[in-house]
Amino acid sequence: MSTALKRSFATVAAGSLALAVVGCSMGGGGENGTATVRWAQPTPESMAYFPYIVADELGYFADEGVEVELAPTSEDLSTAALVSSGSVDIGAASAGEIFFALQTDPELTVVYDAASLSPEGIVVPADSSATSVVDLEGATIGIASDEERSLVAAALEAEGMSLDDVSLVTVGGGGQVIANELDGGQFDAFAGSVLDFAAVQAVGYELRQITPEAIATTPSGAYVISTDAEEDVIERFLRAMTRATAYGLENPDELESILRERVPEEWENEDVARALFEFGLEVWTPREGGQYGTLDPEVWQMAQDRLVAAGELDEEIDLDRLLDDQFIESANGAID
Repeated sequence: MSTALKRSFATVAAGSLALAVVGCSMGGGGENGTATVRWAQPTPESMAYFPYIVADELGYFADEGVEVELAPTSEDLSTAALVSSGSVDIGAASAGEIFFALQTDPELTVVYDAASLSPEGIVVPADSSATSVVDLEGATIGIASDEERSLVAAALEAEGMSLDDVSLVTVGGGGQVIANELDGGQFDAFAGSVLDFAAVQAVGYELRQITPEAIATTPSGAYVISTDAEEDVIERFLRAMTRATAYGLENPDELESILRERVPEEWENEDVARALFEFGLEVWTPREGGQYGTLDPEVWQMAQDRLVAAGELDEEIDLDRLLDDQFIESANGAID
């Protein structure tokens, strides 16, 4: 998940994003002989990563004999970088973050692809004549921050275009500001996160997605470990997370109740919260025909190709070495 979405979740989540990595290393003995896992996700405790909350709330981690320490990242440090530095044992990161981290640390491995949809995309006003990014040639695209440049570049490249075909302008402010500037014609489209879009629609301004499908399915919540991670502990952690994911998707009403209790601050704006909750149900649903966590080499190859073509990645990564699916069957076997 990119900095843009971290920023959006920070707007509705309580607490600081300051890193607090404490405690034992993975595999260290805890009470009753449990193993400690240091886990990093791009947000503080949030419904955006509901499997962690569910696994903790329903005792799934305890069932697997693991104690999980949550170490949220900062705006400036990706979870992949935290894994690379040894600050955490396993983290959730986007394909782009992982590819970039591999440029300096080739000893990273992706063991689980949790999210089937990217939380970021490109939207236009509902009444816009644009039906795809191809129609944005010569247009001005608003971006939530410089982080969206690579998103826009990849989306344009997917349609045979480049950043030279559009103008970019960084947009400050919340949903009302973005809505006003879209309505006033200051820019023709907007690139940001699902929470940015929800904030705009919460003020009554309707949007329409034009994100290329290839971009919308880019891995955004892959679990990455270092090559010296303790496999038994990682397997148990993934079993608990998979069980929690399945529970949430199969029991949305119960999931909502858990989340309202654990992260009440995220429900203060009901419209934004509802958008995040419903999108989360889509994001964590496995890709068609796949199991929870399935690693699809074709999806990863396409993501890499787009980054290379857009000039964001200097050279290709060996995906056979990067992707390791040894834990997938066991993780899915934990589902009730």
